[in-house]
Amino acid sequence: MQIALTSAVRKKICRELALSGRRETGGLLLAEQFDDQGRFRVVDVTVDPHGGESAYFERRPELHAQALEAFFERNGNDFGRFNYLAGC
Repeated sequence: MQIALTSAVRKKICRELALSGRRETGGLLLAEQFDDQGRFRVVDVTVDPHGGESAYFERRPELHAQALEAFFERNGNDFGRFNYLAGC
């Protein structure tokens, strides 16, 4: 699997990591699949700003559902090409 990040996603991840300090965070990687060779481009991420401590994280679905639905709608509900990769 190859995963590329857009510049905006890199900045967002770095900003959220700086804010979280030693605390774990949960979220989703929202991506476009380029081909059947496992190449993806992460175009957005969601972050749960209060979902964990230093030894664990929790991803609260209610915080991510709206972003996920908007992502699918923006991309024509093409779930085979646009989907989330995994919790982060």
